[in-house]
Amino acid sequence: MARVFLSYNSQDRPFILMLAEHLLRAEHDVWLDIWHISGHMPYWEEIKAGIEQCTHFIFAISPESIKVNSGSRIELDHAAGLPPESRPIIVPILVRKTDLNSLPITISPGRLHIHDFVHKPHQAMISSVLHALAESNSAERPRQMLSPQQRKSGLRFAEALALIRDEAYEQALELLEALAAEGYQPRFFSLQAVIEHAQHSLYQQRRRQEAQEAYEEIAALRHVNLDLACRAWAQFRRDYPEYTDDPLDLAYHLRPRPKTNTFKVDVSDFLPNFAWCAVTEGHVFIEDASDPRKYNPPGSGGGLFAVGVFKIAQTPITNAQYQVFLDAPDGYRDIRWWTYSLQAMAWRRKRPQPKPTVVLGDRMPRTCVSWFDAVAFCLWLSHRTGKRVSLPTELQWQHAAQGDDNRRYPYGKHFDPRRSNTRESGIGAPTPVDAYPSGASPFGVLDMHGNIWEWCLTEWQSDATHLNGAAPRVLRGGAWSSEGRQVNTFYRYQNIPSIELDSIGFRPVLLPD
Repeated sequence: MARVFLSYNSQDRPFILMLAEHLLRAEHDVWLDIWHISGHMPYWEEIKAGIEQCTHFIFAISPESIKVNSGSRIELDHAAGLPPESRPIIVPILVRKTDLNSLPITISPGRLHIHDFVHKPHQAMISSVLHALAESNSAERPRQMLSPQQRKSGLRFAEALALIRDEAYEQALELLEALAAEGYQPRFFSLQAVIEHAQHSLYQQRRRQEAQEAYEEIAALRHVNLDLACRAWAQFRRDYPEYTDDPLDLAYHLRPRPKTNTFKVDVSDFLPNFAWCAVTEGHVFIEDASDPRKYNPPGSGGGLFAVGVFKIAQTPITNAQYQVFLDAPDGYRDIRWWTYSLQAMAWRRKRPQPKPTVVLGDRMPRTCVSWFDAVAFCLWLSHRTGKRVSLPTELQWQHAAQGDDNRRYPYGKHFDPRRSNTRESGIGAPTPVDAYPSGASPFGVLDMHGNIWEWCLTEWQSDATHLNGAAPRVLRGGAWSSEGRQVNTFYRYQNIPSIELDSIGFRPVLLPD
């Protein structure tokens, strides 16, 4: 008589009850959870005791039972990991259609005979199972006393299998190789086969990690050099053909394109009243924002930095200009402008419609625009023009606002409430972007003091200029509600990229080819 433990998924209970009746009629001792769980011990302790006392372990194969971390899979791993002297004979039975290539290594085809109840007559398979129990256990298998070392090795092997299940392959290999050096050998399969399985899985895991890192690098490169990114993507697909994840849709964005002599338009060709101001190279002195008593959260340290040449929009983006983006078939409704990061994509899915501005008028600055949407607008301009359009970095913004003489205000060294819209003006709302021509910077840039805060590309605290993540981004210039003397050209501020306020807008820059 065999002592048989039945391991199964709850969906297969009717079949298992039928099988249990046949086993009982054949005078086998059957352990079934719904018959033996008493509740006097923790559930898993009762399960383990049932497994460790049985001579045979019947495992019902189904799509659910073989899943990692399923109850039946944990039972199988425990049974297979017991020391050879006390390990039950594993008898796998196929009870529902299942991908046999996905089976755990302990019961994979070729290692153990699988009794197929799916494709063969039930009665024949029941006879086959009964024959297997009788053949391998015509008499009750004697239990041998295990030495402390044998018990320790068995527990370590079970731990290694659990690590493989959790995809911690490096740790699993350390244990398995140590067991091999000690001469440990499972009863029904080769320890070397388990080691080779873990080695192959580790190789695949490292390949996936390498591919993911390369994928993220190419995604970032796309916004800097499209041609180079296209070539890198083609090489990536050759090197990692098995990597099919593409959350940022790079296969579309970096697809091969026929070379054409497309005429490249300027932003002013389709945005009303738009103009660029040229900014020469120079240096800016950035104030230290790392003191937590003054900044919350603290930012980066300051210093003197070089700035190259670029062009910047003469004014913040206006309602009329932003409306072109909203109305264009390839504009706001085209979600690809938000595929530069997973966070931006998540943001866009929650915003099928843009938040309306609270300030009306074609020449009014467009407000209530998140950093995510401002970046999308710049990417749309890049697509339309074939040129490199971006939000300004913090260095670029400050250089455009103050020139090379480190002036505290765009128009000079001393605050003048008549030359910008701040709290001192008493207006209490945004004004048209060209309302203060006397407040222009040395490069002719308007509205860089007061009226609205302006988004910068730069990440607060790290000074990074990538497009990933949801960390706060730099804001510059102050708003209509700000104290004019405080929000000078040196003043640094920040907010989270998803914020949409009536005091925040943006303006783009044009980078050299």
